[in-house]
Amino acid sequence: MRSAWTLTLSQLFPSLIYTDALSEAPSLKVALDKAMAGLNAARNTPQVNFPLSSTLIERYSRTGNGVVPLSSLAQRACVKDEFKNDSALDIDTELHRQAYQAFDMRETAALQDRFTPENRQGAIRYPIDFEKEFAFSGPQLKRKHQREAIKDMALIHIDGNGLGILLRQLKSALKDQSDTVYCQAFRDFSEALNKATVAAARIATEQVYQHVIAENDFYEACITLPMRPIVLGGMMSRYFVVPI
Repeated sequence: MRSAWTLTLSQLFPSLIYTDALSEAPSLKVALDKAMAGLNAARNTPQVNFPLSSTLIERYSRTGNGVVPLSSLAQRACVKDEFKNDSALDIDTELHRQAYQAFDMRETAALQDRFTPENRQGAIRYPIDFEKEFAFSGPQLKRKHQREAIKDMALIHIDGNGLGILLRQLKSALKDQSDTVYCQAFRDFSEALNKATVAAARIATEQVYQHVIAENDFYEACITLPMRPIVLGGMMSRYFVVPI
């Protein structure tokens, strides 16, 4: 399983830097302690990685990595007029575009669904290209001294730093329990945390949705929001937003 997971990451994200640890022990608690120690050691010992391309190679302007030819799947996933300055992508971006096209992730990915309130499924759309896919039209454009919309973009990152303390407390409280109880307790905690994280993300999305409706004084069957979800994990949320 570890080999298959490592191979999958290497194929899907060739330039991704990550660490992992493998351990074994008579009990789950001891195995986890050993794995965490190994993980910390691996994180502080960077591995030597071979370059993905030679020195003399065309570079992708957005990342600086070497470019690769576009597959037909990646070409279909690219937005119109994207390659005015670049004629190719780096390998990570090219593979991501293939996935977006092959798995229809542009509109129906699970990440978007986790941000979208259940009663808004199909009624909310998240743009990929803010410049072309989001209409900057609101009260601010009606002011004479402001002829063009403000198109600043923010990256919002919400990290649950206090959860680490809770996990340590949970681990301490379960130190005398069996492996079955230990494992079930952490599974229950993880599932509860997932539900709370998704609920919070959906509440935030609903607030943005209501703000867009109120500011623009219109209603359409599907509203494009000025935000794009990026990550929604166990302890963090991250997304791009633009002012409206």
